[in-house]
Amino acid sequence: MSGIVGLIHPGRHVADREAAVVRMVRAVRHRGPDTQGVVSSGGGTFGAAVLVTDPLHSAREPVDRVFAGGRRFVGAIDGILHNRVELIEDLAAEGFELESPSHAEVALAAVACWGDLAIGKLEGAFALVVWDERASTLLLVRDKFGAKSLYTLREGDLFAFGSEQKALLTLGRRTPSLEGVCEMFMHGAAFAAGHTLGDRTFFDGIEALPPGHALRVSPSGTRRWRYWSLAEESVEAIRDRDVLLELQEDAFSQTVRRMVAGHNGVGSLLSGGVDSSLAASEACARLPYPVISTCISFRPDHDDPDPMAAALVSRWLNARAPGSHRLVFTDVPMVSLLDDLDDLVRAGDEPQWDTRNIGLFRCYRTLRDQGVTSALSGDLASQIAFGNYPRFLGWRASPPGTPPMQTPGAFAAAWRARLGPVRELLAPAFGSGAIDPSRPDALIDEAIATSLSPWWNAPEDRDLAVGIWYILTFGYSLVAANNRLGMWHSVEPRFPYAGERMLRLALRTPFEWSTADTDITCGKAVLRQLGRTRLPREIWHDRAGKPLPAPIAVRYHLSVADRLEQEIPLAPPAVWDLFDRQVVERMLAEFRAHVVPIAAATPDAGESVTLFNPTLPVRTVHLFSVLNVIRWFAIYQD
Repeated sequence: MSGIVGLIHPGRHVADREAAVVRMVRAVRHRGPDTQGVVSSGGGTFGAAVLVTDPLHSAREPVDRVFAGGRRFVGAIDGILHNRVELIEDLAAEGFELESPSHAEVALAAVACWGDLAIGKLEGAFALVVWDERASTLLLVRDKFGAKSLYTLREGDLFAFGSEQKALLTLGRRTPSLEGVCEMFMHGAAFAAGHTLGDRTFFDGIEALPPGHALRVSPSGTRRWRYWSLAEESVEAIRDRDVLLELQEDAFSQTVRRMVAGHNGVGSLLSGGVDSSLAASEACARLPYPVISTCISFRPDHDDPDPMAAALVSRWLNARAPGSHRLVFTDVPMVSLLDDLDDLVRAGDEPQWDTRNIGLFRCYRTLRDQGVTSALSGDLASQIAFGNYPRFLGWRASPPGTPPMQTPGAFAAAWRARLGPVRELLAPAFGSGAIDPSRPDALIDEAIATSLSPWWNAPEDRDLAVGIWYILTFGYSLVAANNRLGMWHSVEPRFPYAGERMLRLALRTPFEWSTADTDITCGKAVLRQLGRTRLPREIWHDRAGKPLPAPIAVRYHLSVADRLEQEIPLAPPAVWDLFDRQVVERMLAEFRAHVVPIAAATPDAGESVTLFNPTLPVRTVHLFSVLNVIRWFAIYQD
């Protein structure tokens, strides 16, 4: 809902600080095109660019308030508090009078009232900063699921933060982080979706505040702590199906209601799958105006499976409540597949791994052009509905060619087995020897130790342990990346399935109830029960789940190879400090040798098996990721 930035530099003249923060605000203005503001207090200056999605509960930010006792607080929030109404009531009981019921002022007053205890009371998708002038203390908080990002930079007595890394880059050029590059490719080889975990980024010196963490900066030093852990929500499973379904019905309705109530311009990302269709249906039932949805289409006649399913949902919703829904397709023609590549990189300040994000990026642009300011997403339903992606749950069904995974060590071994192309790509002179070639293995061990082993060893429910692993790795990165793509277009993504009540219920749902049912056999059986009264049977009962669609025509994938071939001779020299150029060129040749005959035989051939077969050493995602790194260097380093 906004871009928030700030600079703590006590020895710097206030006019210089404000000039620097103005530049930081401009760098994130796409996140908040409606109003911008800068406030100085003590040794700090803070800025915000605000996107108004809720006119009744919006305020100029940063919010600057003097509460009882004469204590001055300055703060800003990116996102919304789902329990804002309850917090207002609790604050009133404590004698706090608010000038407005805005999310920013409520959060500011909560911290002024309860101190650190306020952090645990906040529910929602947000990044929050609060400055206490009397104590010269800055508090930064990132929401439990990491839907909103917050980045920090410290150099000497300067401390800066921003919703996006580009705000911090206005303070000076940063060199690339070799750890970040290495980790992106390591995770990409395992999940076909590269990302970094924890506090690493692609820029040396810039750190990400991890989800569920808070950070305090004071004259006595800096302290970071985890205020919430997913494992704390790992409670006993609900074995009464009727009780679970009743709780799920209530949780889903309340979660969507809190996300859309009072907001203008609500839309949705609609693939025609059960997850996104449920979100669109519930929004239609809650809003007095049409919900505008968009769906990715790779064919001019929109006869791809997703557009046809989305159109079915739209017709069904309008038959029940005429005029409640409007569907607009987002076309992704082959000839313009890579037209948005540089903006895609700029949106996240980091290279992208998968061509699927091209379609998602354009979806948000479509919604913006239709006047949408916030969009419901079906993302994360598959991540919290454990068992929907069995290829990652190896102790039940191991991937082809890998041994059964009965321990975290075996899980790591299966991961290493998929690193062949990555090892070649980063060796032998990765970072001119600054990072050991064995670093990918160390990063795997680190990820297993922090995100799998603690929950594997503690509960008897191994399904739950790997479900938590999947959320902590792929799930966290997915929602954060989604948010950055949306906010680039001044559209705020919202994730009903990451709502706290929905997440808790998912953790209490027995694994076997998510993967099988007496009637439903296509996964997420319990979640699908919500669709009985909200969706046509062809969707809630019959349609199998699948990820965001990627281009299916082979020609799309050859266009990635064509663009990479063009970029290799133009790449900044520093790229070849990271990659072995000969390996990149060999990968490209092997890909062409495999794909060109298919394209020649059947120009519209699908590639659901051939090009994404995990036994194929080189896939489109490898080429696309290398292409993205080249463009990232050209944009940020050259």
